Amino acid sequence: MPHVTSGRAGWLVAAVLALFVIAAVTGVARGGPLDPPGTPGPTRPQAEPRVPIGQAPFVISQPGSYYLTGNLTVSAGSAITIDAENVTLDLNGFTISGSGLFGIETSSGTKTNITVRNGSVVGFSSGIVMVEATRSTFEDLTVTGSADQGILVGGGSILRRLNVFENGADGVFIDVNGNNYGAILEDSDISRNASNGVAIYADNVWVHDCVIDANAGAGIMVNGGYNKITDNRITRNLNRGVILSGNPSDQFNVVGHNLIAANTAGVGPFSVQDMGLGNRVPPEVTDPALTTSNPWANIVY
Repeated sequence: MPHVTSGRAGWLVAAVLALFVIAAVTGVARGGPLDPPGTPGPTRPQAEPRVPIGQAPFVISQPGSYYLTGNLTVSAGSAITIDAENVTLDLNGFTISGSGLFGIETSSGTKTNITVRNGSVVGFSSGIVMVEATRSTFEDLTVTGSADQGILVGGGSILRRLNVFENGADGVFIDVNGNNYGAILEDSDISRNASNGVAIYADNVWVHDCVIDANAGAGIMVNGGYNKITDNRITRNLNRGVILSGNPSDQFNVVGHNLIAANTAGVGPFSVQDMGLGNRVPPEVTDPALTTSNPWANIVY
């Protein structure tokens, strides 16, 4: 019997030791690691706060991001004047309307990196006037009802997804204002304006994938060189589909892969260094510039 009692005592000691081990492990699990935590990582930078615009006239005098909180109407002067660089103006789906000077303008002096997007400008002498704004972007805008030009922009501008119609002069006016930044106009509808659909007084401008229809002047008027007019539908304009200045200094323009139909005339006049490639000009168009003895002969088929 003493042998049995000794065995029981051994089992009791083993059980107590097991309980101590379990308690120690549980304490470590609950307490977590003993090593101190590492240095926290950098926090994510906060987005720049946007400034609301709820009334007009309004002057933007500091760089930053601005947005409309509702429709704006003015009867005199300009609705919004941008007097700073590095500005984003989001119309936020609203409309700026009025009979004043300009819907949106920049103050005198060159301004760089302006973005205007997402809304409508209706009325005014001219809708958007930013000829002195360089390297700027205009997108998702409707401009209509201006007494004069719809939208005037400077060099380095990117214009995309515009609807510019029924303005009292040129729909889109591009003037590089003495610099060589060029411009891009793309994916836009420029129609029923009282003068040219697009007027270019610049070099290095590319107009592509636009509908330019039923303007009272030319579809596109080009005064400059090294411009490219491609993949557009240019129809029913009351002057030529595309007017080139024909000046010896305005050369190396390319007009290619456009549908040019039902305009008073097709393309021209031309400089000897200009080139037309693969445009669709229907045979009912009679154009003195389109003869078999000049560089444009290959585009009539």
